[in-house]
Order: sequence, then C-alpha cells, then structure tokens
Amino acid sequence: MNLFVKLGEAFQKISLARREEIRNHAVLSLQKSFKLAEELEFTPTNYTSCFNLVIFVMVDDLHKKMLEYSQRENAEKEMRGMEGTLKIALELLTDVYLQFLIPISQ
Repeated sequence: MNLFVKLGEAFQKISLARREEIRNHAVLSLQKSFKLAEELEFTPTNYTSCFNLVIFVMVDDLHKKMLEYSQRENAEKEMRGMEGTLKIALELLTDVYLQFLIPISQ
C-alpha cells in the first residue's frame, strides 16, 4: 500500500509540471496504475486513503494552479492547458471512484 501511495504521489507532483503533455501523461499514468491496482486487493480503508492522499490532493492542486494562472496577465494559454489537465484529472477521479465503488461501500 505504501509503495502504491508513493507512486501516486510521484505522479501527482509530475501532474503540476509546466508542460501540458507531461501533466496529462502523468494523470493518465496514474489512471493506469489504479486500473492495475485492482489486482492488489486493497481494503476499503486503503482505497479511501488512496483517494485522500493522491487523487483529491492532485485535483485540488491542479485547481489551485489553474486559479493562479487565471489571475496572471497574458496566461490564457497556460490556463486553458491547465483546464484540460484538470478535466482529465476529474475524469480519473470519477473512473476510479466507480471502479472501486463496491469495495469502498463494503
């Protein structure tokens, strides 16, 4: 569990990179990691911890970064790119939530 969270935190940090392609690749890699994590058979508490320590933090950080770009002058391109990454991260959140809904609810 700890190694998986560390992997997720690494992808989370990379998701704040300046280049949009790198951010998007990090979020998509995190999504692949969660799809493969199903084989690890985490407990419901572990799933909840992964959400709290990785996914929610990543979405929150991306949202803060997008707001930061929105307040800068001449940063429309960066803001649009960050919006795209945030959209992918929110899709990750919903996909992972639906993937683990049954184990979490037990």
